[in-house]
Amino acid sequence: MSTITGFNNGIYAYLENSQYNPNNSMTITTTGTVTGLNGIDIYAKYRQNFQSNEANTTITTNKVYGATDGIRAYHRSLLGTLSITTNGVIKGETGIGINARNYGNYLNIVTNDAVSGGNGGISAIANASGNYVSALSIIANGDVTSTNGTGIYA
Repeated sequence: MSTITGFNNGIYAYLENSQYNPNNSMTITTTGTVTGLNGIDIYAKYRQNFQSNEANTTITTNKVYGATDGIRAYHRSLLGTLSITTNGVIKGETGIGINARNYGNYLNIVTNDAVSGGNGGISAIANASGNYVSALSIIANGDVTSTNGTGIYA
């Protein structure tokens, strides 16, 4: 198991595709603990400028701790999927445990342990545009709590 610690963010990943390279997907997998001491534990942002291809963002984690959000993931691909699976405790101290936005077809979140955040446990927004349809699935196999906000906001 590895340990990843960042002064600001534990992991920061950004991928932007163009029409010349449209089919890339983003995958983040951790087996140990990831910590963002002054920011976000895992920050993943995927943006596809060429809207007709499918591209996915997949995040699979063990234990994560962020001073603000635990996991913050934004995915923009009209035919794509944002999938988050957690296998350990997720904590966003002052923000949200899991903060996910998908501007594509599917947003899937599966938690296999507790998720907590100061301003929310899980915030999940699926928002397709045009003739596309969004689907949202949240399966919480552990407690989801917030000290100052909503447990699950979807």
